[in-house]
Amino acid sequence: MEQKIDTALIVRNSFALLSTNLPTTLAVMLVLVLLGTAADAIGSDGAGLNLAIGIGTIFAQYGVTRGALRGAGLLDAEGRRGRGGSFVLALILSGLGITIGFLFLILPGIYLWARWSIVAPLIVGEGMTSSQAMRESWSRTQPLVVPISAAMLVSGVPMLLFLGTVFFYPEYGPVPIGLALLSNLMVYTAQALTWHTAVAIHRLTRGPSNDLEQVFA
Repeated sequence: MEQKIDTALIVRNSFALLSTNLPTTLAVMLVLVLLGTAADAIGSDGAGLNLAIGIGTIFAQYGVTRGALRGAGLLDAEGRRGRGGSFVLALILSGLGITIGFLFLILPGIYLWARWSIVAPLIVGEGMTSSQAMRESWSRTQPLVVPISAAMLVSGVPMLLFLGTVFFYPEYGPVPIGLALLSNLMVYTAQALTWHTAVAIHRLTRGPSNDLEQVFA
């Protein structure tokens, strides 16, 4: 009998994937949190470091997604060339669309976030191009927008806590190191949870035809 995919199921799968991918995730988070804290503590002089962190976060998402897919037995495209370029391009395109959506009363952004939620796992795990992954994600998530949106928002709860800390940031100059550490911990916790939620959605929406295609490929 086909299982019903709801928010609770997605969240449970997300944390199960995180538990199996915990060493990689913690290592990545440690580096990003420390670098982010340093950049905030430096203040305006840390602009170059912030750029490096932004680029590093892309590599971090790729690595964490790859580890989660491997743990789930879904890393079918391992060794296939071109995934890195497709990954970056898809992040830019989907991220731009989602950001514009959030500017229009938030709800369009949440909708697009849900519809393109599995783009990264599709590229890293199945070797799709950016356009293929965006189309496939749009197709697979169509009947599950509400539970996926809710699950993604659950994963983003630490980001809401981060927004609360922003009110304590000084108007000018560096951020106190304790506040900077807490803020960055919230940001990268939310990102790690979101990356694993994406893999969980990918696994739950992956039909039997996908597995047969790999057998006869």
